[in-house]
Amino acid sequence: MGASRVPAGTVPRMDALARAAAEHPDAPALVVDGRAITYAELDTAANGVADLIEASGTLGDHAVAFWGDRNPEAVAAIWGVPRAGVAAVPVDPRTPPGLAMETTRAAGVRGLWTPPSEGFDRLVARGSGLRHEGSGEYVVFTSGSEGSPKGVRLTRGNVEASVAASQVRLGHGHGDAWLCVLPLF
Repeated sequence: MGASRVPAGTVPRMDALARAAAEHPDAPALVVDGRAITYAELDTAANGVADLIEASGTLGDHAVAFWGDRNPEAVAAIWGVPRAGVAAVPVDPRTPPGLAMETTRAAGVRGLWTPPSEGFDRLVARGSGLRHEGSGEYVVFTSGSEGSPKGVRLTRGNVEASVAASQVRLGHGHGDAWLCVLPLF
């Protein structure tokens, strides 16, 4: 695996979730169906995802797909899959299985992560005391308006630049909330 593990309390390079969990552990990171999930819980759940992926076996440089539903488990996967040292590939949950297999394989996917049946709380309970520092890469698919959807790799630098530009343009204070109006895939 390409991921390195660092002691708890150490914030991996440019991991915005780990930083937020260290600075504001009890602040709400997500509010879903009236339930507030703190940054500390989300950070621990992301480590739980990384732990599960690492325990599943060596994937090398291959990517791991997951269904991009709007739920806490998918948000934990967005952060946790790259922490396992592989690129995260969120997939539209409405995609027919055959097309999902075809497009994700073309993007280098060799694994599919699904949340444990116990859900988000199980991910929090499973999270290790070690933080992961992984690839920080994602593969997102184009709309396919000119044929088949194509996977586009977003590097850690792409994501960091997007976050920085958003913060400069929109700002972000302690009490601010961000409304996720786009699908997670």
